[in-house]
Amino acid sequence: MEPLTLPVNQPLASVSAGLAVMRHVTPPQCVIHIGAGNGGIAGRQWKDLAVAQVVMIDAHPAVADQLANAVAEAPQWHSASLLLGADEAESVPFLVTSNPSANGCVPIERLRALWPNLRELETLKLPQRRLDQFLDTSHPQLAAQANWLVIDCFPALPILAGAGRYLDQLDLVCSRAILNPELLDVEGSSMAELTAYLTPQGFRQVALSEGLHPALGDAIFVRDAQAKRAAERQAQLATLTQERDAQTTLAAERLAQLATLTQERDAQTTLAAERQAQLATLTQERDAQTELAAGRQAQLATLAQERDAQTELAAERQAQLATLAQERDAQTEL
Repeated sequence: MEPLTLPVNQPLASVSAGLAVMRHVTPPQCVIHIGAGNGGIAGRQWKDLAVAQVVMIDAHPAVADQLANAVAEAPQWHSASLLLGADEAESVPFLVTSNPSANGCVPIERLRALWPNLRELETLKLPQRRLDQFLDTSHPQLAAQANWLVIDCFPALPILAGAGRYLDQLDLVCSRAILNPELLDVEGSSMAELTAYLTPQGFRQVALSEGLHPALGDAIFVRDAQAKRAAERQAQLATLTQERDAQTTLAAERLAQLATLTQERDAQTTLAAERQAQLATLTQERDAQTELAAGRQAQLATLAQERDAQTELAAERQAQLATLAQERDAQTEL
């Protein structure tokens, strides 16, 4: 890409003037224009810039036929009646208002700073799709060529989020933006939010066109290769830092587990030693009791022998007494 020729926040008379300048810096191969309305103004703009491939999208079903007519004469121009967002959904409220520029998903109370007399005419329930899913299924032949994205509606941030991997191939993003959130507060639409989202993707704001209301404008962001590389390196550094922190946390957890296991092992060792000492004491007590029982058994055996000897002696004496008695009786008879 050639060096950018516009400084940041370069004021422009109109967004068309900015796009005309950027056409020479980063030529459009295929433009995705979201919020194209009936295609009248958008069609003239891309015709004036000689853009060969265009996909114009608007969510309001009532302008679908007009939008289709606006692209009918260009063979590589296409249209779609489609509500886009960050997620796929079956039924999303779409407000039709008294001002076609205010049609969308933003409650009218938040837009009355722009249009004090704004009225809600009806609420439609529309399916919502992601931009990347739409391009994959409906225009795969153009998807790889798409390098300009124009978001002419609120809020822009969900649409950018729904672009998915296609954001990486874009060279230019032109978006409606809220310049003063204090005057107009629509989430996902402020300049600060857009800048915070697109800068890490490698984009740099190069031009700004104020709208009829001081709180509203259009910002042009262009892919900056150097900024993209810096963002990628920053992302890599953040990833490495997270991995390092995760490894440090894991190491600390493992060290704590090791300390716990060591404590448990030491406790088990101490318990085993205590039980071994108790077993030795019980063994000693058992041996002492066995020895004492053996001593007592020996004493009992000795006493039994002595008793038997005394019994035998008593029997002998009894026999002697009987003999003496017989001899005495015999002497008496004589």
